[in-house]
Amino acid sequence: TMQIQVSVEDVSSVRKKLEVEIPSEVVEQEFEAVSRQFRGQARLPGFRPGKAPLALVKRNFRKEIRNEVVQNLVPRSYQQALGEQPWTPVGQPRIGDLDFGEQGPLRYVASLEVFPELKLPPYEGLRVADVDEDVSGQEVASAMQELRERHARFEPVEDRPVQEGDLVTIDLGGEYLLNPEDPEAELPEPFRQEDYTLEVGGENTHEAFTGALSGMNLAQEKTFEVSYPQDVPEEKLAGRRVRFTAEVTDIRSRVLPELDDDFARLLGEFEDLEQLRNRVRQDLEHRKKHDRETQIRNRLLGQLVEQTGFELPESLVEERIDSKVRDLAYNIASQGVDLARAGVDWAKLRGELRPQAEREIRGELILDRIAEEQEIPVEPRDEAEELGRVAQSMKAPLEKVRGYFRQEGRMEELRAGLRRRKALEWLREQAVVE
Repeated sequence: TMQIQVSVEDVSSVRKKLEVEIPSEVVEQEFEAVSRQFRGQARLPGFRPGKAPLALVKRNFRKEIRNEVVQNLVPRSYQQALGEQPWTPVGQPRIGDLDFGEQGPLRYVASLEVFPELKLPPYEGLRVADVDEDVSGQEVASAMQELRERHARFEPVEDRPVQEGDLVTIDLGGEYLLNPEDPEAELPEPFRQEDYTLEVGGENTHEAFTGALSGMNLAQEKTFEVSYPQDVPEEKLAGRRVRFTAEVTDIRSRVLPELDDDFARLLGEFEDLEQLRNRVRQDLEHRKKHDRETQIRNRLLGQLVEQTGFELPESLVEERIDSKVRDLAYNIASQGVDLARAGVDWAKLRGELRPQAEREIRGELILDRIAEEQEIPVEPRDEAEELGRVAQSMKAPLEKVRGYFRQEGRMEELRAGLRRRKALEWLREQAVVE
């Protein structure tokens, strides 16, 4: 340890300022030590390496020596000053107001954020309302209907016009139209696509195409115009006005299978419809049981978040928002959308994500405190099981996943997540479900 003077300013419960002063004699000792290091390496005309007079080295390399002294003393003195305080820092400090003259002490101010001190309300035996896990007949019927729709077949139609739900094949031509607001803009070349298939009224079908094709007959041709906003995934259509010509070459109607024993046997492992219906009910009950436990845990943690008020370090919140924005941007880009043309108001989006980010961080800090107070451990077997789950979900070899977590230094992050999960399980075990 070195002799330093530290004064602390509590800017807020999570923002602190450390004013640090390193006395002249400590600075001078470091200056001498660094100067001797420079003499051992310095190349000065007329002197062999390491033989130049120390005074000459100090004069010629004064700026470099001073920088090295600052780089050595500031981190060491900051860690020493921090060790004298009761709080834990979040991230790295911001060093400012550096005062280092020709003579005298070295002074600076370290501005930092710290984890908040939590005063939790009583949390053993929390009461929470139960969640309905009974599966209704309507839910079973809806699930059976989804099965029918997943196994629908499409049959050719020749004796009626196109109607919603049909699978229609068209020969499609497109011609770009001038935008009156930008009459000088260069228009892309017209295009043509044969055997283009779409579902009329489907969620991935533009409403203009659904409107134009509905009521058309085989071999009929129609021309219609579409104005596209800037945020459509296809770059060649974004912000464009296009005149389409479509000729219907094939119409197929969607036919759902009958709900009978033959349909049950078609799915492979059921002898009759009753067996299929029972399995569907069992699957729904299993899913509801899992959802019930998740909701009960979320309600318990939500109670503590509501009852525990504390200030959050801004850097933690911003970091979480950054992570959410990155995930969203990745999802948009993975759908083939140009982020620059997606029309996302990123500043507005960050504001919308902030409440969720804050709730998540509050919940995590509360679980960290419970884990600490209840001395909840994370055993090696917990880590092994978690790595196995990650490997299974990623469909990757276990050793490769384990190497990734160790190489990237993410094991502590993995342990923190496990500890929080175990703290939430402990909270659930103590709770009274009404």
